[in-house]
Amino acid sequence: MQIKKETMKENILLAAESEFLEKGFQKASIRNIVSKSNTTIGNFYNYFENKEAVFKELIMDVYVSFKYLLENHDTIERVNYLWEISDVHIWRKELLVYIKNMMPNLNNRFLLLVDCSDGTPYAHVKTDLISLLSSHFMEHVNEFSPDYPFDEMASILSHQFFMSMIQILKTTKEDNRRSELMIEQFLFFAIGTMGLLKGEAND
Repeated sequence: MQIKKETMKENILLAAESEFLEKGFQKASIRNIVSKSNTTIGNFYNYFENKEAVFKELIMDVYVSFKYLLENHDTIERVNYLWEISDVHIWRKELLVYIKNMMPNLNNRFLLLVDCSDGTPYAHVKTDLISLLSSHFMEHVNEFSPDYPFDEMASILSHQFFMSMIQILKTTKEDNRRSELMIEQFLFFAIGTMGLLKGEAND
């Protein structure tokens, strides 16, 4: 019986994920979620108090883990080592380790959090995460080039990162492997070009 209950809950979550991705939180309908999960309104309320509760369950893990990643990135990054690698093949291999640590967070539920949460208590999260990421970028900019004169670039780049992730996830949400490959390519480019600042510190 317990297995059946967990299966039904997961069916509701998957149906809700589809509905929120398609319509956003505000326009999503519990009736549509119920229909997609082949259950009843009454059964839905056995698992979730309301629409907001099912949305929260969908996004909370990715929110906590992505925020933790931004606040504790130094525990998994080897920034100085990466910038010392001259062999591009070794550099890509090492950088891929870092990217793989981010991958579990960059999925459809991340897209829900940053693009479909208007009308929920999490509507502010994208702005908060962009601010965290901006601070993260500035740490690296100051490390590589302490006299870099364009502080505004950190905010611009962090905003670009989120908009790029949203666009990739929107266009590849039916193809997880393609989504992973495109995110890898974007991060190789974005993180790799930041290393160009290293030279400015010595100019």
